[in-house]
Amino acid sequence: MAPSATDTEKFLFTILKRTETTKLDWAAIARENGLPTSGAAQMRWYRFRSKMDPEGSKTPRKTPSKKKAAIPMEQPGSPTPTAKKRKREDEVKIEAAAAAAE
Repeated sequence: MAPSATDTEKFLFTILKRTETTKLDWAAIARENGLPTSGAAQMRWYRFRSKMDPEGSKTPRKTPSKKKAAIPMEQPGSPTPTAKKRKREDEVKIEAAAAAAE
């Protein structure tokens, strides 16, 4: 059973829930709290959040990826598109020289 939160913890957590920030400097938070890594600071936050709001502490779901558009099947007898080949630099130079000579 998790220990109960103090009034100060509840107040602080209420403020943090209402804060609109998108990025935290976890390395600085770790340094200021004597934690070895930014990951340790993130884990401490996760545990604190879980303690304060057990219903809202579920691990966020991965954002669903967009479905790729279906590639239409080619009809029998239809010409298959071919990719144009890029000319090599030396071929371009030769053609340019030939055009200039004319």
